[in-house]
Parts: sequence; structure tokens; C-alpha cells
Amino acid sequence: MLSAEAATDVSLCQVPSGDFEKMMMEFPGLEVRLHQQSLRALDDAQEWLLTLGRRTAREKVAAFLMFIVEHAEPGAAPDADPRIELPLTRAEMADMLGLTIETVSRQLTALSNDGVIERAKGRIVIVRNLQRLFNEVGH
Repeated sequence: MLSAEAATDVSLCQVPSGDFEKMMMEFPGLEVRLHQQSLRALDDAQEWLLTLGRRTAREKVAAFLMFIVEHAEPGAAPDADPRIELPLTRAEMADMLGLTIETVSRQLTALSNDGVIERAKGRIVIVRNLQRLFNEVGH
């Protein structure tokens, strides 16, 4: 039995494996799409392992923000100013990134002071320089 905890509202649909296999036979494009999504999930997992193991605190926070942007605003233009809502509290971010709450707050403030992001009301963050955020991740 697998379990998961969602950071935001989600809708799930459970499909018995036999029905699922039948759907893939009827709609061949579905199998290709699922394969592509699986590969993306593996890339995300590999990126996350790198984030947790080898990055500085600033790079970890930037990688988290970049992950949110990539999933909330896929294909955002480099000159766009994506507006994202952080799905986690600072405490949850700290726990997820292996940092303290204070370190997460300091890094968000530093990214804001450097013009990479703008912290709006509540959990809203506006990415003011998407290319710089991408560069902060250490790519």
C-alpha cells in the first residue's frame, strides 16, 4: 500500500489495472503520454536528490522555487514574471529542504533583496528574474 500527502488540493481517480490496460490499448497516445510523464518524474526525483545532497542553502531554496514555477507555469518565457503561490509553510519548506526555518527565511529575503523574487502578500511570490533564479539553482 502506498500513501502520499498533498501540499495543495488535488483530485484523484483510481482505475483498476485491467481497465487501465484496456484504456492504453484503445488510446495508444495515452501510453506515450504516461511514459513521458514517468520520465519527467524520474528527472524531478534525480534533481531533488541533487538538491538535498549537494546544494547550498540558497541553491536549495532557489531549486524549490524553480520547481514550483516549472509545475505552476510550465513553459514560462524567460522574460516572464511568474506569480506563484507557495504550497508549503516556511517550516514545511525547511523540513523538506533539510534547513532551518530561519535559513529558509534568510534565503528568501536574500533572493528578494537581490531582485530575483518579490515577496507579495501571504505565500505569493513573484519571480522578477526567471533566468537569474534558474542560474541560482546551479545549472
